[in-house]
Amino acid sequence: MCFKATWTRIIIKTYGHHNKNIWPKEGWFNTGDLGRQDSDQYFWLTGRQKELIIRGGHNIDPASIEEPLYRLKGVQVAAAIGRPDPYAGEIPIAYVQLQDGADLTSEGILEHLKSEIGERAAVPKDVYIIDEIPLTPVGKIFKPSLRWDAIQRVYEAELLNLGDLAKSVEVSVGEDKIHGSLAVITVQAAPEVSAQTIEDKVQELLAQYTIRYRLEIV
Repeated sequence: MCFKATWTRIIIKTYGHHNKNIWPKEGWFNTGDLGRQDSDQYFWLTGRQKELIIRGGHNIDPASIEEPLYRLKGVQVAAAIGRPDPYAGEIPIAYVQLQDGADLTSEGILEHLKSEIGERAAVPKDVYIIDEIPLTPVGKIFKPSLRWDAIQRVYEAELLNLGDLAKSVEVSVGEDKIHGSLAVITVQAAPEVSAQTIEDKVQELLAQYTIRYRLEIV
């Protein structure tokens, strides 16, 4: 999104290609955010065009995580993204696809990153080894799919706290043209548990997250 700058002095820390065309024209600043304007002229942020991970106001370039991953023997494809966090906003995590025959573990990869990454804030909280990193038709890593997976993991973990209120919980996450990402939560309520009780508890568990969700109670 672009906003007209109304201040007279601004200091910007640059991050290479991420800040290309950051000043599209005189007096306008490109924040790199994606958003929409509603009928009341309010702006709603729905995501970011830039790939920077923002952890508690600390900007982390995914390349600072991905480059040492690619230097590790046995890594085929790697990607770093931000995972939603109720306190820091985002925390970095990494997804790795291994080469055939590689015997790397998530714990081993994480130890490697701790020794290779200079910034403590940039060290991933978790490393997930998956069978195949999603790619676009032209062969580029499709990071939105990884972000949806990360959101799903976070919400599933939080919703375990429904406990005996629910017989089952399913979470699926995908693109939403209005809100950026949308989590669809399907809860099968336990016998004699009201829909309102489920709704209130889910709202309590997810209150600190900004990712939009739709609750379906069956």
